[in-house]
Amino acid sequence: MPANPEFTNEENESVEELRRRLKDDVRTEMYDDKMMFYRFLKARDFNIDNAEIMLRNHLNWRTENGIDTILKDHKPSEVFQKFLPISFIGYDKEGCIVRYLSVGKADVKGLCLSMKYADFARDFNHLMETDMALLEKQSKALGRRVDKCIYIHDYEGITFGQVSNRRAIQDLIRYFISYQNNYPERLKAVFAINASMYFQFAFSIIKPCLAGTVVEKVHVFGTDGWKEELLNRIDAEQLPAFLGGKRTDPDGNPNCKTFIHQGGIIPESYYIHKSKRSLANAPGTKKVVLSRAAFHEENILVQEPGSLIEWEFETKIRDIGFGLFLHDYVSGEEKVKEIVPLQRIDTEEYAEAGMYKCQESGKYVMVFDNTYSWMRSKEIFFKINVIRPNDEKKTENV
Repeated sequence: MPANPEFTNEENESVEELRRRLKDDVRTEMYDDKMMFYRFLKARDFNIDNAEIMLRNHLNWRTENGIDTILKDHKPSEVFQKFLPISFIGYDKEGCIVRYLSVGKADVKGLCLSMKYADFARDFNHLMETDMALLEKQSKALGRRVDKCIYIHDYEGITFGQVSNRRAIQDLIRYFISYQNNYPERLKAVFAINASMYFQFAFSIIKPCLAGTVVEKVHVFGTDGWKEELLNRIDAEQLPAFLGGKRTDPDGNPNCKTFIHQGGIIPESYYIHKSKRSLANAPGTKKVVLSRAAFHEENILVQEPGSLIEWEFETKIRDIGFGLFLHDYVSGEEKVKEIVPLQRIDTEEYAEAGMYKCQESGKYVMVFDNTYSWMRSKEIFFKINVIRPNDEKKTENV
């Protein structure tokens, strides 16, 4: 494969060395993408050893989070789609993606009460992969490489309560770190507009967690100066009128409500946080107390293949080990088949819910495991239901 004309000779040698090290560990299409290796090298100042570590961590992240198939397998949550005020505007003058986020209109408290971090991150990963697909399509249409994004973050109307929400700040830090580790050199610029002292309060907390190369791309504006800067980057025909451009709704509305998500207060019917919807107080909930280093098994009899096992559980404090197993008999000997691997799940703030479609009938065993804790007992509240095939009636197992 010829050297990329965009690289210097030294850069191309580094790219080839990193490709050689990863040859047996990446898919063919990734191996053929020299720019992908270049981005990880640049993120680590062309230290090949550090870039290799970063890239291998990225490959593990893609596998653990199903990134390669996320556009096919995952549908973003209703809360994310309806109430997160983030919108695709179009492309800048060089063909890079432009997105707009009205931070001031975001119901930060409602989002924290309605979404677990894992779900929030997965929805954002879906959004990022959507943008990666758009960039690939744009590159083919323009006949040249386009691989970066511009984000306009609008802080008009931001309140102290929004920027001081501890859970929101913790989640943002976690996601920003994940973003810079897994999408290096994808960020072209962030324009923080209408930034008040409240923005500075939050940014002072988040900034130390960001790489210097990321911070350099953040451009902060108060109420003035940003429209001119946006128009330097984005054609007026692409940019909404309320951001200084010429684009409006078909009826002339400069707020562009037909394609700019307006956010809004999230109804309490979407809340899943235990402070608003605790399983402990729900009818039909069972309770078990596990002492230190103990476990509990809940037997579930499934009479028909194709039945669904549904579960929901929460702990009063901290986490609990959880797993699902099928007990079968082969030649008179009991065999245990792992269905859901035993794993520790933190349900201190949110109940955990899931389901499994049984391929076989038989005795399933749900395990709540506290054997790892030598200090604390755990109170667990749970519901388990079996839904038979073609039967909407739920039979509760206790």
